[in-house]
Amino acid sequence: MSSSIKRAKTSEIWNYFTPIPSENFIANCNICKRKLSFKTTNSNLKKHLTSNHPTIALPSSTKGHQNLQRHQEQEQQQQQDPQPSQQQALTDVSDSTEIAEEWNLCRELTTILQPLEKVTKLISTEQFPSASLVIPLVNGLIDVYKKLFNKTFTKDAENVIGKIQFGLQSRFEHIEVSNTLSLSTFLDPRFKMIGFANQNCAENAKKKVISGVANFIESQSREDVGNTKEMNIPIDDDVDDDLSIWNLFK
Repeated sequence: MSSSIKRAKTSEIWNYFTPIPSENFIANCNICKRKLSFKTTNSNLKKHLTSNHPTIALPSSTKGHQNLQRHQEQEQQQQQDPQPSQQQALTDVSDSTEIAEEWNLCRELTTILQPLEKVTKLISTEQFPSASLVIPLVNGLIDVYKKLFNKTFTKDAENVIGKIQFGLQSRFEHIEVSNTLSLSTFLDPRFKMIGFANQNCAENAKKKVISGVANFIESQSREDVGNTKEMNIPIDDDVDDDLSIWNLFK
């Protein structure tokens, strides 16, 4: 080995590098195993440590080897653990996945809530909302959400559909039994009996209407009979009685 190498090896920096005997003025970095040229001085080696291994502090005492060992342990630990950039990348991927799932849920909820929006707008735009609309609208919503329940949605969206169905069934289970609403629906020419989900309720509403109309006609007839006055039909006395047109009604 040349005298320059011997002089160079007296520096503490050689705790971090190993000269390659087969190659003049070439040394391996003991940390990253990179080959570096040092020629007659070790400034290039110092520069390498400063740029690539900034945690290394070149000691002026004989503790350099301990520093090297400690640094190598830190390097190994960093290799075993994910780098901050890798952790950030994993976090970014996780965040983007969650955002995509949230947007997909928003699209599904838009579809699911659209029937309720249409019913709300229909009732709001009616100047005088009629009672006859209640039963057909409720039955229409129940039918729509049965169809939505059979389609493919995410778990969260399916839970929303289930809660809407439960709400409709629990709140409006006996709505067709309502005397006012059932008669209003039957008497509305837009719906009549087709507005009902339960045909027995539709038949009952029909019977009530027929019975009500019959009772009304009967009561009116009685009033007319009670108010009837005796008719005085003028008869022409100059005509022979046998030829009078009123003889039939005497």
